[in-house]
Amino acid sequence: MWGMTHHTPHTRQIAAFVISMQARGLSERTIYEREIFLRRFLRDHTMTPEDIECFLASDMSQSTRATYWSHLKAFSAWLVRIQVFQADPCAGIIPPRRRRSMPRPIPAGSLAAVLAACTSVEQRDMVLLGSLAGLRIHEIAKVHVDDVDLASGVLYVEGKGGKRAMVPLHEKLLRVAERRARVGGYWFPSPCTHGPLKKQWVGTLIRRALRAAGLRETPHALRHWYGTSLLESGADLRTVQELMRHDSIASTQIYTAVSDQRRRVAIGGLHIAA
Repeated sequence: MWGMTHHTPHTRQIAAFVISMQARGLSERTIYEREIFLRRFLRDHTMTPEDIECFLASDMSQSTRATYWSHLKAFSAWLVRIQVFQADPCAGIIPPRRRRSMPRPIPAGSLAAVLAACTSVEQRDMVLLGSLAGLRIHEIAKVHVDDVDLASGVLYVEGKGGKRAMVPLHEKLLRVAERRARVGGYWFPSPCTHGPLKKQWVGTLIRRALRAAGLRETPHALRHWYGTSLLESGADLRTVQELMRHDSIASTQIYTAVSDQRRRVAIGGLHIAA
């Protein structure tokens, strides 16, 4: 049977799925995004192969399609595991291809303008975390003083999948960390709760600084600038992979494709003997 059983409403199944993901140690971000998506999807669709394919065929970007597919596949596999379904509705569907996106860093030399456009210390610190530590906006949002080891000058970051990594702090960020340590708590506390600022608000503040500097790039472009600049400075690919916290070096290799300067230098080094 493909459809949901009448005696287990969608809300109860999603709630149980959330508990299952928490038990597996998935990141809060992954759990939240899957829960929100499934609630929206199941308002208008059923977990049948026909409905899933019809949904995936609707107008959306290829990366979004691939992300939604991963959410549906995880949920359907779980429904089979708890015996709500006898067969997996996603099993016969050909997975959508995830196109490899190219990094879009902020233009070379524009970071100073972005920092100058910041109207608050918090906004400036967010930009520095994105550009000098390569943090994603959800990682920036939850930086806490306890995540920093001032003695060794490193920041411990919980990234995708709940993986914890160590990032050496740039001199400018080390000074920020020393200042933040005197205050304590989250670097960017929420005015409404005892927790950190929402990632959406972090993204908004960074985007405002970018726009004020005359740039149309997204906040994630700061992380792209970080990776590209590391390669431009002569760091080897393996080191950049560690600093970017990529699982696969294939993810890091795309940064070599955007370095026009390095390509021009390489071409300029070709000589024909007279």
